[in-house]
Parts: sequence; structure tokens; C-alpha cells
Amino acid sequence: MHGVFQTTPSDDKVTNLQPKEAMSYSLAGFGQNLICGLITSYLLVYMTDGLLIPAVTVAIIMLGTRVFDALNDPIMGSITDRVRTKWGKCRPFLMWTPIPIALLTTLVFLPLSPVDAQATVTTVTVITIIYVLWSVAYTAIDVPYWALCSSLSSDTNQRSSILTVARLLCTAGSGLISIIVPAFMDNVRKSAYKGLLTNPDFINAAATKDGVIILQDGSLAEGAMKFIPEEMSKMMAQVSSDGFRSMFIWIALVISLLSIPLFFIGFKNTNERFYADTKPKSLGHNLGMLFKNKPLLLIMLSGVLASGRMMFMYSGVFYTTYYMDSSIASTLFTFSVVPGGLIASVLTPYFSRKIGKRNTYIWSHIGGGALLVLSWLIGFLAGGNSWETGNQWQFWIAIVGLVVAGVPQGFANIITYSMIGDTVDWLEYHYHERAEGICFASQTFISKIGMAIGAAVTAFGLNGLGIKPGKIDTYTDAAGNGLWLITILIPGISMIASAIPLFFYTYNEKQQAEYVEANKLWNEAHAEPAALDGDLSAAGAVE
Repeated sequence: MHGVFQTTPSDDKVTNLQPKEAMSYSLAGFGQNLICGLITSYLLVYMTDGLLIPAVTVAIIMLGTRVFDALNDPIMGSITDRVRTKWGKCRPFLMWTPIPIALLTTLVFLPLSPVDAQATVTTVTVITIIYVLWSVAYTAIDVPYWALCSSLSSDTNQRSSILTVARLLCTAGSGLISIIVPAFMDNVRKSAYKGLLTNPDFINAAATKDGVIILQDGSLAEGAMKFIPEEMSKMMAQVSSDGFRSMFIWIALVISLLSIPLFFIGFKNTNERFYADTKPKSLGHNLGMLFKNKPLLLIMLSGVLASGRMMFMYSGVFYTTYYMDSSIASTLFTFSVVPGGLIASVLTPYFSRKIGKRNTYIWSHIGGGALLVLSWLIGFLAGGNSWETGNQWQFWIAIVGLVVAGVPQGFANIITYSMIGDTVDWLEYHYHERAEGICFASQTFISKIGMAIGAAVTAFGLNGLGIKPGKIDTYTDAAGNGLWLITILIPGISMIASAIPLFFYTYNEKQQAEYVEANKLWNEAHAEPAALDGDLSAAGAVE
């Protein structure tokens, strides 16, 4: 484990990072991403197919809440930088926030009444308020958690190693969700549809068209979507909605209970080593420092341009659930980026040392993006005008493209956070202030902007393509090809675009090491006499 984290055995665990600490930090990330994966990938589905909220309304809820949430990040970053406790300024949030997050994660999947003429305002209002409260609580853990990494170690290679393991466990958390939830959804749908076979109204509706509509196991017969009358579609949407509302709240409760102790482990077993008891600065001052951090601004611009690269996580659920009608297809689709991401995560420290973090990000994203654009073109030509003959080709082309595209995603998951940690040292070198909170708030800001765009574009796209929540008769050939564009082409273009700003990023690993040493000498020269033994002890950052 010392080899993995590039640490050395030491009895002085206060000043020397040890594997147990790095692993505890990573376990907290696993718990965090169990929750994040559930909300990010399936709240949109729950709103449309569980609560039957119109897609355009869901788009407005998602976009508005996520933008509001993203704007909260700089505020949370400033709050983090102002905190002064005996545990440090980042760690306390791992103790204070888990229970509120767990409670709100469960409540956001409340089995409210499906939207109809009478229930629309109440249902939409309640779910929006809970979602906004959840976003505020999640921000209160997300910003301090990632900022904590820069306080664990000042060695950029050691940070990369810590983040590699942390992101691996974060990916595992999200991946676990992508395996479990589609299987439950598929089982709920099939059970609901099978139950309809005894409903006289449903049987009469089915009899209005030729052919077998529903098989005995509850699945759709091949090609049957095109023959489903509107009355049948409404009944199928309703029974699926009932099942989803019962299912999701239990999943949310179990996930929340699993996550709480993992956050506490992260709090208990970590130490903040780079935390000086300086006078807290105002929000305005901290925002000013953010805009002085030139390397960080380039990373932020890159992140905003990368907002569309995860579109498939949102639209892919609808693509596979209704066109492929298979939980296995849905799992394969959402999980397809994991193998490439895991490989890239393991190789990140190696490539960071060999060609640098910046170059690793740039060329992996250009290559991965180009491949997705090519996959979209091949899949579009293969699908032609007939979804029934082209969907199988498109699906497997997408799987191949996303497996390879997972590589730049894996690199970005680690490199971006490590580069932001380096900019904290850049800022301290030029302005003699450490501002981990406000700097890492920029990363959570761009992540949430990406989530907002991904969910909103998917929901607006569903509406524009004429797809109605839960109603499979609205999933036409034209809608399928539109979803194909949203799911594959947009992520490819976004990946390529995100590499452009980093061509102007000139801050490298050698400079970072020099800045760390210079910062240490400057701090020693300007330390208060009472704190010469170390600001950590004087500040009470270590228990």
C-alpha cells in the first residue's frame, strides 16, 4: 500500500501521510458516489416515469436547481476557507453533513401522486423544494471533500496516487448503482405489464391491433411498440409508475444508510496537514482570489466545454429502456465507460509522470471525442430510417465507442482534481494565501453545470422529439435517431472542445514542486514565534 500511495512507513502519522488515511479518504468517496450516482442517473427517470411529470417541466426543474446549486459552490468554498475547528476546515463537514444528506436523498424519492390535472402543482412544488434542499446539503460535503485532498499532501505525485484510488472507488460506487437500479426497473416493468394481462380493459385495447403485444414474462414482443394503441400505452405507463414509486424510495433508503458510516470513516482517519490559523477572509476576497488564479480559470473553461461529455448517462437510460427493452442492455450501456475508466485511472500516475497531466488530458480527450463522432456517423448510417433494423447495430457501435471513450473520462476524473490541487500551490506562491475551498469549489461548480446541461438537454430533447414519459407508443423511429444524436454525438464534440483551453495551460509539475518548496520557506520566514513549531499544532488542526 505504501507503493500504491507513494508513502513511507512512519510512526509520525500527524505529519506523514499513511495508507490507512488515504484509503479512509477513498471510502468516503465511495459512499458519496453511491448517492451521487443514484441522483445523477435516475432522478430524471423517476420524475418522468415514476411521477409522470412532463419532460419539459422536468427539464426546467433540473436546469434551475442545478444552476442554483452550482452558484452555491463558490459560497460553500468560501465558507470552507473560513472554518476554524480543532479538526481543520474540511474534515468537519464529513462529520456534520452525512445524516442530512441521507435523509434528503430518501425524501427526494418520496412516492408522491403521479402528476395529473389536480396534482401537478403540489407534486412539482414538493419535489422541487426537496431537490433544492438536497443540492444544498450535497454541496456542503462535495466541496470540502475534494478540497481535503490538497490538505493531505503537498506532493503532486502523491496527490495523484490518492486521487487514483479515490476515483476508482467513486467509479465503483456509481458503477454499482448502474448495475442494481436497471435490474430493479426491468423487474418492476415486467411484473406490472404481466399483471395487465388479466385486466379486461387492457385486453380489449390489445385486441384492437394484430399480433402479440405483451409476452407472458411481461416483456414486449419484437417490433410490438409500433402497434401499441394510446389507451394501452397510458395503462402501461400508470402501472410502471406505481412500481417505480414503491421501488425507488427503498433503494434510496438502503443507499443512504450504507453511505453514512463511510463518511464518518473518512472523517475519523484523516488529518489536515496544510492548514494555517490565518484570519478568515470574506466571500468577496475569496472570489477575487479565484479570478486571480489563471491556471484554474483555464481548467474551469475546459470543464464548462466538457459539460456534454456525460450526456449518455442521462439519455442512455431512455435509449435502452424503451428501444432495447432490456435491463441487461441498460446496464451494459451505462457501465460501458467503466472498463476504460478503470484502466485510465490505474495508469494516470504513470502518464502524469511521463508526459504530464496536461498532455494526458488533451490527447486522450481529442482521441476519445473523435472516436465518438465516428461512432455516431457509423451508427447513423447503419440505422438509416428504420429503427427496428438499425437499433441493434447502433447499440453495439455505441458500446464499443463508449468503452474507449471511458479512457479520457478516467483520466479526467483524477487529473482535473490533481491539477486544481496544484493551482492551490500556484495561488499561494503568487499571493501567499491558500484557498483550497474556493479553488475546489470551481471543480464542483463545473461538474454541476455539466449535470444541469446533461439532464436538461435530455429532458428538452425528449419533449422536442415528441416522447412522453412512460408512454412507449411515442418512441418512434425519428425519436430513436434523435436520441442517438444526443447520446453519442454531443459527448464526442464536447470532449474535443474541452481540450482546447488546456493548450494555453503552461503550469507544469516541475514548477509546482518549486512553488511548494518556496511556499514552505516563505511560511517559515513569516511564521509567528509561537507557531514556529508548526501552524498545524498552533491551529489545533490535529486532534
